[in-house]
Amino acid sequence: MYKYETVINIGDREVPLRFSFMTMRHLEQMGVKITDLQRRVENDYTGILIDAVIAGAKTVDVDITEDDVIQWVDENGFLSSTVQNVLAMFLESQTNGVPVSKNVKAVQEKKAPQKKTK
Repeated sequence: MYKYETVINIGDREVPLRFSFMTMRHLEQMGVKITDLQRRVENDYTGILIDAVIAGAKTVDVDITEDDVIQWVDENGFLSSTVQNVLAMFLESQTNGVPVSKNVKAVQEKKAPQKKTK
């Protein structure tokens, strides 16, 4: 099993998803520029969710439609952990192994000032 692989249920149908390098290729073929992913997440959250799920299914040779993805979201709830975990898995698959800049590391490592107690 691949690290970024899961199964979703659309109605009574199980649909496998895999997020990999090939998923990026499918997204590009769908007109999604990989360099625009961050902007899409910020400005077209529902659109990138739909595209990611379609491309993830296509990666394992399963064809689903936008209507299928919308049905899945409606069945589970947009803010459900089921839906949000799939999007998180997709985003992690796209950023896994990307080096973090020194500035980002410094911010992550910076500790909040401690409250002084008397």
